[in-house]
Amino acid sequence: QGYLAQEVKTMSLVHSALLASVQGLPHFQDLIPNGNRVPCSDSDGCSAGHASLGQGEMVCLGLGHISCRGGEMLDTGLGSFGSDFEDAGHDWSKVCSLDSDKDGLSNGEELGDPCCTWKKGSVPTALMMAMVPTHPGKKTHFNSSHRFQKANCRTQGKAQAQHAESSISAFHRGEERRAMDFRISDYVIPCVRDSLVDFGFNFEDETHEKFHVVFGEMLVDQQAYLHHVTIFACTTRFPLEVLGRALPVSSLQNCSKMIGGWNPGATPLPTPSFAGIAIGPGAGVLGLRLNVHYMNLNATSGVVTHDGLRLHYTPNLRAHELNLFGVSLLQLTQDPQLRIPPGKSRFFINRACKLVGPPNVSTNLAFAGFHAHFLGREMYSVVRFANGTEQDLGSMPRWRSDSQEVRDLLSLGLQLHAGDELQGTCVFDSTSRTTFTSLSEAATDEMCWIYYATWPAEASLQCEGPIWTGQLLETESAYELLKSHPPPSSRQAWNARTTLSGDAGEPLTVETVRKVRVISLYGASLTELSTVLSAVIAVLLCVARCWPCRLLVWVEINFPLCCRFLQRPFFCKRL
Repeated sequence: QGYLAQEVKTMSLVHSALLASVQGLPHFQDLIPNGNRVPCSDSDGCSAGHASLGQGEMVCLGLGHISCRGGEMLDTGLGSFGSDFEDAGHDWSKVCSLDSDKDGLSNGEELGDPCCTWKKGSVPTALMMAMVPTHPGKKTHFNSSHRFQKANCRTQGKAQAQHAESSISAFHRGEERRAMDFRISDYVIPCVRDSLVDFGFNFEDETHEKFHVVFGEMLVDQQAYLHHVTIFACTTRFPLEVLGRALPVSSLQNCSKMIGGWNPGATPLPTPSFAGIAIGPGAGVLGLRLNVHYMNLNATSGVVTHDGLRLHYTPNLRAHELNLFGVSLLQLTQDPQLRIPPGKSRFFINRACKLVGPPNVSTNLAFAGFHAHFLGREMYSVVRFANGTEQDLGSMPRWRSDSQEVRDLLSLGLQLHAGDELQGTCVFDSTSRTTFTSLSEAATDEMCWIYYATWPAEASLQCEGPIWTGQLLETESAYELLKSHPPPSSRQAWNARTTLSGDAGEPLTVETVRKVRVISLYGASLTELSTVLSAVIAVLLCVARCWPCRLLVWVEINFPLCCRFLQRPFFCKRL
């Protein structure tokens, strides 16, 4: 009870911070040019760089803060550049010409945009990528060669500094703009810490057979209670009397395809300028199911909500259709075998897999998405192509659960093919916990999702490869886990045969995870004798209904096999 009370207090503080002006969000680096390429000259808070992004060995990802570590959940330690950026409403065009650190160079000159032409989503120019940017908030981080003659911006310099902008989640000029609201009707949030509720809505526009969703907009009524929303496509319509009201699971059989979602800091259903998400009778989508996670931390009664989703769409079909979950690397939502131990500052869940699919099938990368709960701190994603080259795919060495916008990969111009290898890692900080953390749906549980939005929507590539866990050292890079922490060295490793399933091709849920084959349970740190001994103890405890295992923490740590059986009573029946 004491532990839960502390968790509720901590999450209440976090939600209070979210209701105020949020600072230090990781996606701010996407709002400035070269926001992830400034070399780190600070002994505190440096992050490992990746050559494919034009980064050095170590980079500074907290340019707005006093430390390169950036802002923690409740931290407000802004530096001079961060203060100017915040005062400008996080608008680069308003701070580009300023000299925040008074070193004689404008912020634009330091970050590779001397003529202040860069916009979010722009394709970096050769000038921007060739220069080594300097810190716009540290006077000592200075390079006089960056000084750019202003007159050049009116002639050849401006042409050199021009940026090709890619429009994300926006209508084209000439596209017909339509919008439809889906509002929850007078729902009373339960007086429990976590509740998952489904609501059904019909797509009522029948003027065309098919439309393209351009983007979604979350209509948040009760911000302090809304944790996340998952959006599913429905192939049939709902009766009028149930629209916007809580529905039983039994009424949702025709709403199983997940097409999007919303988390704090994210845009629901984002799209690039040339692709949309199909909806309407011609797409087989007649309605939407919103699966909503409410979190009532203080068990407050009588809270009525009208949260909802606004769908921005057009009848002018775009050239391509987007699948927001085209390739899924990790989608761990409920897994009783995989738990995060307490007191670990960099506990990781990793997957390395090879893409398999029909011959000559390829898919184009638009975005990368990451998802975890309050313990999530770092996210990594890398592709190794069949020709041996490697490319980072939107990794976030500084990640926060209140900033879950997708990562734009469009400027990379990448295609995935069968035979390419993906590696993704979720890193968690459990030093605030005193007990194991489960992978499940409650806010105090955890998840690990890494996925890629791709086009064309029908392209099919699946991931085959193992999942394993371990602990990183404080200064250790997460990019080389296959070398530094290979699966055989892990206490927990599974052969997750496909992207979303175990060996039997079923989703990784509580009921089917039993079929996932354990590759290496203990690793090199335990002898064969201890493995046999732990198995014997596990069987004996199963016969005794396993209840002593909960009373003995040392058994839980040293004989995890036992406690996996504890969480799986069906195994006793099988024995």
